[in-house]
Parts: sequence; structure tokens; C-alpha cells
Amino acid sequence: MHNFKTKICHKSISIFFFFIFTHTSLFAQTQSSLDEDFLSSLPEGVQDELNNENSQENGPLEKLLNSKTSVLKNKAALQIIKQQIIDLENRILDESELDSASILPRFGESFFSSTQSTFMPINVPNLDGDYVLGVGDKLSLNIVGNNSTFYESLLIDRDGSISIEDYGKVFIAGQEFSDAETIISSFIKSRLIGGEVYISLKELRDIQVIILGSAINPGIYTMSGGSNILHALNVAGGISKNGSFRNIVVMRANQEVQNIDLYNTFVFGESKIFDFNLRSGDSIFIKPLEFSVPISGGVNIPAIFDISPGETLEDLLAFAGGFSQNSFSIDSVTLQRDGNQNSQTLSINKDNLKSVKLQPQDSIMVPEYSKAIIPSRMVTISGAIKRPGQYSIDEDETLLDLVSRAGGYKKNVYEYGGIFYRKSIEDVSTAFSKRIYSDTINFLVSNLGQGSGGGNAVTGDFMKILIEEFQSSDSIKRVITEFDIEKLRSNPLKNLRLEDGDVIEIPEVPQHVFLFGDFNQQVILPYNPNLQIEDYIALAAGKKTSATEHLILIDPNGLSSYFEKPRFALFKENPDIYPGSIIYLPRELGKVEGVMFAAAVAPILSSLTLSLASINAINSN
Repeated sequence: MHNFKTKICHKSISIFFFFIFTHTSLFAQTQSSLDEDFLSSLPEGVQDELNNENSQENGPLEKLLNSKTSVLKNKAALQIIKQQIIDLENRILDESELDSASILPRFGESFFSSTQSTFMPINVPNLDGDYVLGVGDKLSLNIVGNNSTFYESLLIDRDGSISIEDYGKVFIAGQEFSDAETIISSFIKSRLIGGEVYISLKELRDIQVIILGSAINPGIYTMSGGSNILHALNVAGGISKNGSFRNIVVMRANQEVQNIDLYNTFVFGESKIFDFNLRSGDSIFIKPLEFSVPISGGVNIPAIFDISPGETLEDLLAFAGGFSQNSFSIDSVTLQRDGNQNSQTLSINKDNLKSVKLQPQDSIMVPEYSKAIIPSRMVTISGAIKRPGQYSIDEDETLLDLVSRAGGYKKNVYEYGGIFYRKSIEDVSTAFSKRIYSDTINFLVSNLGQGSGGGNAVTGDFMKILIEEFQSSDSIKRVITEFDIEKLRSNPLKNLRLEDGDVIEIPEVPQHVFLFGDFNQQVILPYNPNLQIEDYIALAAGKKTSATEHLILIDPNGLSSYFEKPRFALFKENPDIYPGSIIYLPRELGKVEGVMFAAAVAPILSSLTLSLASINAINSN
């Protein structure tokens, strides 16, 4: 940790002296490369904040490099730059320690951990009438009447007066702004008849305050006259680990004028802190921390909180934002109390939190019950159904339940051709297809060109054809199931239970039969109940010479059958052809290649052809 901090300090000091001794124009030219080198070594969130800081107009660095800026303001700008470097070092180190130790953060620390200076007020006065004017404040004066005159900038001089041309001096230093308005207006009207006087604060003077006690960087600071306690604490780097967020005193002329508990603002959102403006010569004393108590688990703000004597578990829970949504039903919280001699774990009923006063070394754990959000299980049904669309389903809902909820089938429904797609099946099919593809290609590559004179070699052209066949296929995702309502009712085993993502398509009665594959003409023919399989082949102009002696018949429900035709004979069987059936005729790759298949390759290709046929059937439906 020491080496890490030393590296940061060295880099920070180098950057600091680069800022001081480099001309403004040179800085503008080299800023980009410098930022890139430095920022690349920092956490992403810190990089973003530094980039935002560099984009701020009239930042401390620009003030420091501006030759017109007073020595006093240069010192103030220099102090801000130094503080920002220290803040950056502390923040990086704190984040590193927090990540490694996995501890709760101290509540309020992050409020002052930013490296930016945006807590400093813009010097555009917007103050109440009780603001006390002093040397260095500037006013604007508008006299409206017969001799209308506008005085843009009237500086309160060291003697406490402003000089108004044609009217003279009027002393207003030490007066509240509202009283000063009356004094100036009376002064002008005593010398002018029939005029109205309008006064406003144009620019505030700088003030100096001293910050003492448990600040990260105690010292004397120069700030704008509109500053409040938050501005002062921010420029001092915030409150140290041993300092209190709950007990901050502002002294003025040796008298305590304000005692501040930051929790009133940080926890409960009170804005009174903004109503109290600091004055030059004020001292801010941050008193030591009394003790702190961590609270974790089912609260909205798990953190370590400063505790004042007499505060209770109920107060601590309020600081932590109350119970989180995961702890709404708890009955008790756990109090771990470590004493000098022993340690005990107490279960405190949530109705008794107000009666338990907190002590040093206490720690609180609030039970929480994380309820997993289970997304809705959705299925889709479309086609010849009365109310197609998406439906949310219960865990045990079935296909028959879904059809009933969707209003049942239409009159022209073709139950035999119903299609059921399931995502989980597609995932398994994809993985299995990749395995088959890999095994097949590896086998063929190992046999590429190794045939004997008998012509059993597996050649490159053959490989090309096979790969094209694989790549043209899709994953199988169709589940063969029953769609007939009466059969589903009578046989519950056929009534498929639904899963999230299922897609059901119920077609209308088709009027065609599809012929794909190695026919002389791939066609879609009108369905004719009187035609046999040979008749359909004839209507497709017969088979090509490259076709196999077998074919595959795929029924509308997705089931397929293999039929082999004896040489020089008709098919022994005359299978039923239904509306929507597919007759698929594979090609004999061996004839295209001019070689015979190796005995080991043939079974693989046969299985592949059957898979492709089934996939084609799915796509055709």
C-alpha cells in the first residue's frame, strides 16, 4: 500500500509542477496527451470525473494561469489544485482498501469524496436581505427619473463607503443588505426629486475562514462571500475518520453562532444549512466522533453511522432509510454487543427498537429475504384457432388447456398437420448437429484421398457437397405430438405439458402435395386422393439419374417413412398420401462423385439425409 501511495504522490507532484511552470498556450497543446497518460492509470469513475473537471469553465487552474488574477486569488486557486490532488490520492486509496476489506462505507464520506470543485458557489449573488455588506462587495445602482442613470459597478472601499458620481459617498459596510438599500435610497432621494432607486448585489467579496478540528485538511481558506458550511467542509477535503458529522460548531467573534448536525440534511433533507452564510473571520470546528455503529442487511442504506449518546436502535434505523422491501415482514433484528469482558448476540423485536440505547462496539444485522422475480411463462398459438395470440401459462398447463383458452379450433382446422415448436428441443438439436458435423468431417478428412484402386477414396469435391448439405440445414425444433382434441381428452399421456417459449401453429386444410429432392422437376402438386406415390413421381417428370433408389415420405404431422424401390420394379408398398405430405427423393452422392461410398461413411450419410428430410418437412409446413 505504501508503494502504491508513493507512486500516486510522485505522479501527482509531477502534474502539479507541470501546471505551475508551463505557459497557458503550451498547456492547451499538451493537455490531451497528459490527460491520456495520467487518466489511463486511474479507475474509470475517477477518469470520468477528471474529464468533467477539465471541461469546467473558469476552474482553479485557469484562474492560476490568468495573469490578471490577484495574488490572493492565485493562492486560493493553488490551494484548490493541491486539495484536488490530495483528494484524488485519498479516494483511490480508500476505494482500494474498501474493495480489499469488503467493509461497509461510513455514511456521509462520499458526499465530500468528489475531486470536483462544484460545491464552490458561483459568484452571482442570490442572497437574502440579511447578508452583511463588507469591503470588496460590488453593487449596481439604477436611478430612474428625469435624470436616469445606471451605475454598473460600485465597489465598497476600505473606508466602508461607495462613491456615487454626482452624489457623493455613502457608508454601508457592516450593514445588512436590506438596511443598505434603505440608506442608499434615502441618500439619493435627498438629492434628487422625483426618482426611483433600484439596488442589487453584483459581485461578492472573498472571505477567509479557518477550519479546525477533525477536518481532513484543516487550515485557512479563501472562499466566495456566498459560501456556507458545506462549501467550507468541501474545500477542506471533508471530515476525517475520527471527526463527527453530527457536531460541527461555527464560532464568530469568540461566540458560538451555529451548531450543525449534517444528518439533518444528509438523512432528512433539511435545507436550513443553506440559510446560514459564513463571514470572514469565522472559525469552523469539527468535534471528535462520539462513536459509530454499523447496520447491514435489509435496510435501504447499509453503512456505518455516527451515533450521539442516548440515541436508540429506532434512530439508527431511521438514519439507514428504514427497512428495505426484502425485510418488510421481519419480526426482529440482531444486535451484536461487544463488551470489555464478553460478547452477546441479542434478538430485538422490531416493536422494541425505541427502548434499546446504542453503545460503542454495537453492530446491527437486519434479516432480509430476497424474493426472486420469476418472469411470466409465455406461449404463442396461431393459425386456425379462434383467439390466436400470446398467452401466459401456469406451471402445469397443457396443450388442451391452451386450445380451450384460445376458443378452440376453427371449422377448417387441419389437426393432423399441427406443428409444435419448442426452444429447448432446438438447443439440444443444435448441439447434437454440431457434434455429428464435427465427427463426420473429421472422419472424412482422415480418409481424404486414401482410397485404393477400387475407387473408395473420399475426395475434395465430395467434401464440398457434404458441407453444403450440412450448412443448408436448420436445427430441429419440432415436437411430434397429437392435436386431435378427442384423443387428447381420452389419453392424457398425449396431452403435452407446455413450456415457456413454446410456439403452436394450427394450419388450415392444405390442398397440395410437395415433391422435393432429385426429381427432374421439383413441383407442388394438387392433392388427389386417387393418386399413388408412383403417380406423383411421374407428374414430377421422373427421377434424375443421380437419385437414389429409395425415397422418404413425410406425413403432415412430421413423421417420416423410408421406402426402398426394388431395381426395375414399382414400390412394393403404396403408402397413404395426405394433404400436405412431402415426398423427398435424396440424391446418390456416390453417383455425382463417380465413386462408391466407403462402408463406414454410408451410415453417416444415410442418417444425415434422413435428418435433412425432416428439416425440409418442418420448413415446408
